[in-house]
Amino acid sequence: GRFSYNPPEGLSELLGVKTLDYSRLTERDIEKGANVLRTESASFKMTGACNYANLKTIGESKTFATFGDEVVGVQTRNKQFTWTTFTLSSVFNASVLYELLLPLIKACNLKPAFEIQSDKAIVLCRQSALRGWLIFVFNLEEKSAKVKITPSFALSQARDLLGTESLSVKDNSFIINVNPRTVSLVHCE
Repeated sequence: GRFSYNPPEGLSELLGVKTLDYSRLTERDIEKGANVLRTESASFKMTGACNYANLKTIGESKTFATFGDEVVGVQTRNKQFTWTTFTLSSVFNASVLYELLLPLIKACNLKPAFEIQSDKAIVLCRQSALRGWLIFVFNLEEKSAKVKITPSFALSQARDLLGTESLSVKDNSFIINVNPRTVSLVHCE
Protein backbone atom coordinates (compact mmCIF):
# COMPACT_ATOMS: atom_id res chain seq x y z
CA GLY A 1 0.00 0.00 0.00
CA ARG A 2 0.91 3.64 -0.25
CA PHE A 3 0.09 5.03 3.21
CA SER A 4 -2.43 4.67 5.99
CA TYR A 5 -4.45 7.06 8.14
CA ASN A 6 -7.76 7.41 9.92
CA PRO A 7 -10.38 10.04 9.00
CA PRO A 8 -10.02 13.10 11.27
CA GLU A 9 -12.10 14.54 14.10
CA GLY A 10 -14.18 11.50 15.03
CA LEU A 11 -15.43 10.96 11.49
CA SER A 12 -14.19 7.37 11.61
CA GLU A 13 -16.50 6.53 14.53
CA LEU A 14 -19.42 8.52 13.16
CA LEU A 15 -19.36 6.71 9.80
CA GLY A 16 -18.30 3.35 11.16
CA VAL A 17 -15.20 2.99 9.02
CA LYS A 18 -11.45 2.92 9.40
CA THR A 19 -9.02 3.37 6.53
CA LEU A 20 -6.46 0.55 6.52
CA ASP A 21 -4.40 1.19 3.40
CA TYR A 22 -4.35 2.61 -0.10
CA SER A 23 -3.76 0.69 -3.31
CA ARG A 24 -4.38 0.86 -7.06
CA LEU A 25 -6.28 -1.15 -9.65
CA THR A 26 -3.94 -1.13 -12.65
CA GLU A 27 -4.37 -1.78 -16.37
CA ARG A 28 -2.43 -5.01 -15.81
CA ASP A 29 -4.97 -6.12 -13.15
CA ILE A 30 -7.74 -5.44 -15.66
CA GLU A 31 -5.96 -7.44 -18.39
CA LYS A 32 -5.52 -10.38 -15.96
CA GLY A 33 -9.20 -10.28 -14.99
CA ALA A 34 -8.46 -9.21 -11.40
CA ASN A 35 -11.00 -6.39 -11.64
CA VAL A 36 -14.26 -7.65 -10.14
CA LEU A 37 -16.17 -5.55 -7.62
CA ARG A 38 -18.68 -7.51 -5.53
CA THR A 39 -21.75 -6.17 -3.74
CA GLU A 40 -24.64 -7.95 -2.02
CA SER A 41 -26.68 -7.80 -5.20
CA ALA A 42 -24.17 -8.53 -8.00
CA SER A 43 -20.60 -8.55 -9.31
CA PHE A 44 -19.27 -5.92 -11.71
CA LYS A 45 -16.11 -5.80 -13.84
CA MET A 46 -14.23 -2.54 -13.38
CA THR A 47 -12.89 -1.25 -16.70
CA GLY A 48 -10.68 1.67 -15.68
CA ALA A 49 -7.53 1.95 -13.57
CA CYS A 50 -8.05 3.77 -10.26
CA ASN A 51 -6.75 4.36 -6.77
CA TYR A 52 -8.79 2.99 -3.88
CA ALA A 53 -8.70 2.63 -0.11
CA ASN A 54 -8.99 -0.63 1.80
CA LEU A 55 -11.45 -0.14 4.65
CA LYS A 56 -12.47 -1.83 7.88
CA THR A 57 -16.01 -1.52 9.16
CA ILE A 58 -16.44 -0.60 12.82
CA GLY A 59 -19.46 -0.22 15.03
CA GLU A 60 -22.75 -0.83 13.26
CA SER A 61 -21.57 -0.18 9.70
CA LYS A 62 -21.55 -2.99 7.15
CA THR A 63 -19.59 -3.92 4.07
CA PHE A 64 -21.17 -2.62 0.87
CA ALA A 65 -18.53 -3.59 -1.72
CA THR A 66 -15.41 -5.74 -1.88
CA PHE A 67 -12.54 -6.03 -4.32
CA GLY A 68 -10.79 -9.34 -3.80
CA ASP A 69 -10.38 -9.69 -0.03
CA GLU A 70 -10.47 -5.92 0.52
CA VAL A 71 -13.46 -3.86 1.64
CA VAL A 72 -13.75 -0.88 -0.73
CA GLY A 73 -17.30 0.23 0.09
CA VAL A 74 -19.17 0.63 3.38
CA GLN A 75 -22.67 1.57 4.41
CA THR A 76 -24.14 2.70 7.71
CA ARG A 77 -26.87 0.45 9.14
CA ASN A 78 -29.54 3.11 8.55
CA LYS A 79 -28.34 3.38 4.90
CA GLN A 80 -27.97 7.16 5.17
CA PHE A 81 -24.32 6.96 4.11
CA THR A 82 -22.74 4.71 1.48
CA TRP A 83 -19.11 5.19 0.46
CA THR A 84 -17.04 3.54 -2.25
CA THR A 85 -13.40 4.50 -2.18
CA PHE A 86 -13.06 5.16 -5.89
CA THR A 87 -14.95 7.32 -8.35
CA LEU A 88 -17.63 5.09 -9.87
CA SER A 89 -17.65 6.93 -13.21
CA SER A 90 -13.92 6.27 -13.65
CA VAL A 91 -14.29 2.48 -13.47
CA PHE A 92 -17.77 1.75 -14.88
CA ASN A 93 -19.77 2.64 -17.96
CA ALA A 94 -23.25 4.16 -17.63
CA SER A 95 -25.20 0.89 -17.85
CA VAL A 96 -23.16 -0.72 -15.07
CA LEU A 97 -23.49 2.41 -12.94
CA TYR A 98 -27.26 2.22 -13.31
CA GLU A 99 -27.27 -1.47 -12.32
CA LEU A 100 -25.01 -0.79 -9.33
CA LEU A 101 -26.80 2.31 -8.06
CA LEU A 102 -30.43 1.32 -8.70
CA PRO A 103 -30.64 -1.00 -5.64
CA LEU A 104 -29.22 1.84 -3.49
CA ILE A 105 -31.76 4.30 -4.81
CA LYS A 106 -34.65 1.88 -4.30
CA ALA A 107 -33.47 1.04 -0.74
CA CYS A 108 -33.56 4.76 0.12
CA ASN A 109 -37.05 5.07 -1.41
CA LEU A 110 -35.84 7.80 -3.78
CA LYS A 111 -37.70 8.45 -7.01
CA PRO A 112 -36.50 10.50 -9.99
CA ALA A 113 -38.21 13.79 -10.77
CA PHE A 114 -38.65 12.58 -14.36
CA GLU A 115 -37.86 9.77 -16.77
CA ILE A 116 -35.96 10.46 -19.97
CA GLN A 117 -35.59 8.58 -23.20
CA SER A 118 -32.56 9.80 -25.13
CA ASP A 119 -28.99 9.05 -26.04
CA LYS A 120 -26.41 11.06 -24.13
CA ALA A 121 -28.63 13.92 -22.91
CA ILE A 122 -28.19 15.30 -19.41
CA VAL A 123 -31.39 16.58 -17.80
CA LEU A 124 -31.73 18.64 -14.60
CA CYS A 125 -34.95 19.78 -12.98
CA ARG A 126 -35.43 22.69 -10.56
CA GLN A 127 -38.54 24.27 -9.10
CA SER A 128 -39.13 27.72 -10.57
CA ALA A 129 -39.06 30.68 -8.15
CA LEU A 130 -42.22 31.98 -9.82
CA ARG A 131 -44.24 28.83 -10.48
CA GLY A 132 -43.86 25.43 -12.08
CA TRP A 133 -40.61 23.71 -12.96
CA LEU A 134 -37.53 24.48 -15.04
CA ILE A 135 -35.97 21.58 -16.94
CA PHE A 136 -32.47 22.04 -18.36
CA VAL A 137 -31.56 19.67 -21.21
CA PHE A 138 -27.85 19.51 -22.09
CA ASN A 139 -26.64 17.92 -25.33
CA LEU A 140 -22.85 17.53 -25.20
CA GLU A 141 -22.72 15.46 -28.38
CA GLU A 142 -21.79 16.52 -31.91
CA LYS A 143 -25.23 15.53 -33.24
CA SER A 144 -28.79 16.61 -32.44
CA ALA A 145 -30.59 14.85 -29.61
CA LYS A 146 -34.28 13.99 -29.50
CA VAL A 147 -35.27 13.80 -25.83
CA LYS A 148 -38.57 12.53 -24.42
CA ILE A 149 -39.21 13.72 -20.86
CA THR A 150 -41.89 12.35 -18.55
CA PRO A 151 -42.04 14.26 -15.26
CA SER A 152 -43.21 12.56 -12.05
CA PHE A 153 -45.49 15.56 -11.44
CA ALA A 154 -48.70 16.27 -13.38
CA LEU A 155 -47.85 18.15 -16.56
CA SER A 156 -50.34 20.45 -18.30
CA GLN A 157 -47.98 22.53 -20.45
CA ALA A 158 -44.33 22.75 -21.50
CA ARG A 159 -42.64 25.71 -23.18
CA ASP A 160 -39.17 25.85 -24.73
CA LEU A 161 -37.93 29.16 -23.26
CA LEU A 162 -34.87 29.51 -25.48
CA GLY A 163 -36.71 28.44 -28.61
CA THR A 164 -39.85 30.33 -27.48
CA GLU A 165 -42.27 27.64 -28.56
CA SER A 166 -44.86 25.53 -26.80
CA LEU A 167 -44.15 21.82 -26.79
CA SER A 168 -46.84 19.25 -27.36
CA VAL A 169 -47.78 17.43 -24.14
CA LYS A 170 -49.11 13.89 -24.54
CA ASP A 171 -49.46 11.22 -21.83
CA ASN A 172 -47.74 13.53 -19.30
CA SER A 173 -44.67 13.69 -21.61
CA PHE A 174 -43.09 16.03 -24.12
CA ILE A 175 -40.35 15.71 -26.73
CA ILE A 176 -37.69 18.32 -27.38
CA ASN A 177 -34.97 18.38 -30.04
CA VAL A 178 -31.69 19.80 -28.74
CA ASN A 179 -29.03 21.04 -31.15
CA PRO A 180 -25.48 19.69 -30.88
CA ARG A 181 -23.42 20.98 -27.95
CA THR A 182 -26.18 23.26 -26.64
CA VAL A 183 -28.66 23.51 -23.80
CA SER A 184 -32.44 23.85 -23.92
CA LEU A 185 -34.53 25.27 -21.12
CA VAL A 186 -38.12 24.14 -20.69
CA HIS A 187 -40.69 25.65 -18.30
CA CYS A 188 -43.36 23.18 -17.19
CA GLU A 189 -46.59 23.57 -15.30
